[in-house]
Amino acid sequence: ISNDTGLWVMGGRWESHGSPLVRTWSKLSQTASAGSTQVEVQNDAELKGLSAQSGKVRGVVKIVIKQDQMKGFENGMVLVAHETTPDIIFAMQKSSAIVTDFGGLTSHAAIVARELKKPCIVGTKFATKILKDGDLVEVDADNGIVRILK
Repeated sequence: ISNDTGLWVMGGRWESHGSPLVRTWSKLSQTASAGSTQVEVQNDAELKGLSAQSGKVRGVVKIVIKQDQMKGFENGMVLVAHETTPDIIFAMQKSSAIVTDFGGLTSHAAIVARELKKPCIVGTKFATKILKDGDLVEVDADNGIVRILK
């Protein structure tokens, strides 16, 4: 598929006009809406971003956009956010990894992840739209990849 962002989702390889974002291996089955952009993914898809702190963990996703969404955040969950701010530091401390839509190596998420020694991938662009609360993921921050396992 193609969209306004120049993203092409193709079976079995990275395709993009810009930065590589999503990889799938078999037929597409789920649609996530990113504003006016539709991105289709399957459970065995990958998201790619910039590795801000290395490490590799598996965990259950909890999306936190606002501070009040931290309710129910448990130790070892994977924190997924547009970006992080000091008001969600509690969730960052309890998380096993941090994944953001926005940010770079000097973003709040990157700096705090390095201080906490938590695997962190920033700049995925669509993580909060593709991932859902309760998804099992593998965060491979050594390679900047988030794999959806279940």
